[in-house]
Amino acid sequence: MRCKTMSDAPNSDLRRRLIIAVLVGSAVVGGYIAALYWFFTHIWPQLPPWAMFLAFLLLAILVIGSPIAALRAVHHL
Repeated sequence: MRCKTMSDAPNSDLRRRLIIAVLVGSAVVGGYIAALYWFFTHIWPQLPPWAMFLAFLLLAILVIGSPIAALRAVHHL
């Protein structure tokens, strides 16, 4: 469906940008999940216990810290 007036044009541009943002965000999340799956199926079983502990701590810090860092970047805290 094409825009009939010029006032509809910004809405179509906004919709297009929103769709692109959702697709890019979904691709990033999918890549993150695939990387975690690969790590836990191929790398994790080969690690010694001390390395498993360090990797667990690092992953916990990243999982807890990434939303906090994102909120801080968005809200300029």
